[in-house]
Amino acid sequence: MSIDDQKLGQALLDSKFLNKKTLAGFVSNAKSKNISLEDVFFEREIFPESKLGALIAELYGVPFVKLSDKNISEPLLRIVPYALASSQYVIPFERTSHELSVALNDPHNYELTSFLEKKTGLAVKPFYANKRSIKAALKVYNRNVNEQFTKLLKSALKDPTKIESL
Repeated sequence: MSIDDQKLGQALLDSKFLNKKTLAGFVSNAKSKNISLEDVFFEREIFPESKLGALIAELYGVPFVKLSDKNISEPLLRIVPYALASSQYVIPFERTSHELSVALNDPHNYELTSFLEKKTGLAVKPFYANKRSIKAALKVYNRNVNEQFTKLLKSALKDPTKIESL
């Protein structure tokens, strides 16, 4: 369940990020576009990602992660299939021997975190990340697929008999 627009708006007012009049304009914009207030703020880059992300993470009661600061390895990416990662806005970014750190747009998606715990046998530590940040991190999936395809193609071009095995 994503953060309620009213709850986010109140948190922004309480933290003095916005005044009521400005907030009302953004609420109106969100309703006209039929998107969440959170999406409006990130889409229009009203606040720095780290400030707004930290505020939203606090509302969820989890830490915030800025994925652009993380180097996500290919083995971590393989934990969550691309289709699931892109539809549920989830990406694992760190792993220890007993814990998997996962960026989620909805850290309260307990069904998903439970699934990941069962799949990996690790405790899942949820972090909040916005959709745009997760989408950018998901490009790593595409880069890895392109690299693998290029290697395969080069191999086939060196030995044309391998083309039939593709």
